[in-house]
Order: sequence, then structure tokens, then C-alpha cells
Amino acid sequence: SPDGKSVVFVTWNDTLTGSICKLALDGKAKPVVLSAKKGMYRTPSFSPDGKWLVYTRDGSDNTMGNTYTVKPGIYYMPATGGKEEFVTDKGEYPRFSADGQRIFYQTGGNLFGALDKSFASCNLQGHDDRVLFKSKYGNQFTVSPDGNWVAFVHLHSVYISRFPQTGKPINLGDDITEIPVKKVSKDAGINLHWSADSRSLHYT
Repeated sequence: SPDGKSVVFVTWNDTLTGSICKLALDGKAKPVVLSAKKGMYRTPSFSPDGKWLVYTRDGSDNTMGNTYTVKPGIYYMPATGGKEEFVTDKGEYPRFSADGQRIFYQTGGNLFGALDKSFASCNLQGHDDRVLFKSKYGNQFTVSPDGNWVAFVHLHSVYISRFPQTGKPINLGDDITEIPVKKVSKDAGINLHWSADSRSLHYT
């Protein structure tokens, strides 16, 4: 959570299926189930004010089956649990924008998937789609909490760039000339995560 006092995570049980849970980090309470429906949940993330969660519900596949997989896509709900709202069936790895009014998402997969990937956003109703970045070898696009920077992985190396507001898609990579890009990893990196004050980037 933005205040560092709790963490949200997904669970899976072959009998109970999946859920989204929240755990206070003071060690005094047990996890609380936030999701009201059974399903396959992925990548929950807080809004900047900590009041909302955005996440994906998976569709059916050969491994997990097809039970409780109607209408997969991106959803959001109160961070205390409650009614979920469907946003869009496009993309995955959703995150709120700095003002909480839009949702970023990636298409084409993360580490694997399609060769060509894109990073886009839409409003909370799933409309006004805007493609921000396109990349042949880039993925894991991660916008800083203040909305000024974007980190990404390109051919396994980690890069940081200013988050441009050009109104048109930018082909993002290590050889881009439109905006400055800096390599920050010595070798390789995954699991990008910004600090709350947007001053440092962490990865494994």
C-alpha cells in the first residue's frame, strides 16, 4: 500500500479457487479476503491514495480449467473489499496513473508472449484508449508514482526514461532518439518497482 502499512496478494486453492487478500504488516491480524467472487486473480495494485485496487481476472486455460472464468479482463474495487467494476478486456499488469483517473496496462505479454508489445491507458470506464509506447523487445513498462518517469526492460537490461506526454505512441527501446534513455542495470533485471517518492528504482 502507498502508506507501507499493508500488502495485497492473490491466493489459489484447487478447491476454493482464487481470491485477493489484504494483510496488515503490523503482525497483529490475519489476512482478510477482499474479493467477493471466486476466480483466478492476478497482479493487484493500489491506487496512489490507497483507496482502490486494480487487478486482472484470468480466463480459462489448460492448466487452471474454465471454472469461474466468465468475463476476464481488468477490474477495480475498493481497497477494503466490495463491488468490483469491470474496466476492459484488453491488456494485463494494470496500474493506476498518478492522479488515479486512468489505468495503465500492457499488451503482448510480459517476459514472453508476442514479440511486439505496447503500453497503453484508458479511463476507469474502459474508454478513451491511448497507446503510449510500442516496443519490439521492450516489456515491464513501469511508471513512477509521480508520473514523471518510466522504467522498462529491453533485451533483459533495465532502462529509465522521462515519461513523455506527446499525444502519440513512441517506439521505446535502447536506440530511441526522441527522448533521453539511460541504462541503469549492469547486466539484467526483472520485477521493476519504484520507491514511493519516485527517487529510486528497485529490481531483481
